[in-house]
Amino acid sequence: MRSAQEIEIIIKAELKSKNITSKEMLSSVGLNKNVLVHMKNGSMPSADKLWKIAQYLDISMDYLMESDDEKL
Repeated sequence: MRSAQEIEIIIKAELKSKNITSKEMLSSVGLNKNVLVHMKNGSMPSADKLWKIAQYLDISMDYLMESDDEKL
């Protein structure tokens, strides 16, 4: 399983590749603007929050959580 910091890096990379700001994504899924900051500091968000982010970015939870490179 990946750490919160590793997941935050993946999310940021996906956002960049899709030309979406973190503020836009977090607002769209109804999450606090500090979710990614907390992740960068090592705090793992709930599975529900990660699921919302994964759905928004059109990637799988497995891709976020596991150490493989399968996106879907």
